[in-house]
Amino acid sequence: MLNGNRHVFIESLCNNEEVWIKYNGKKYFIEGFWLGRERLQHLEVQDLDLWKIIWESNAEEQEANVDNFRKARIFNGKSFDEIQDEVEWLDE
Repeated sequence: MLNGNRHVFIESLCNNEEVWIKYNGKKYFIEGFWLGRERLQHLEVQDLDLWKIIWESNAEEQEANVDNFRKARIFNGKSFDEIQDEVEWLDE
């Protein structure tokens, strides 16, 4: 991961911190929050070029959402774990 530590980045996601990343020339915004009525944690990825949510997950624990994020093929058919060395963390 460029401009940051992968472990700190994952911890930030688990703690519902807002983060911005760049991969392959595209910027993404990732945020997590509590869905109080549903009693679930929510995590979503927004493509800032398209201004739309391109991936989201709900689970009882945010760590489960983060695990789903790490495996999801969001980035040109690749998972975060596959591209982590090429991702630039824009807000650390």
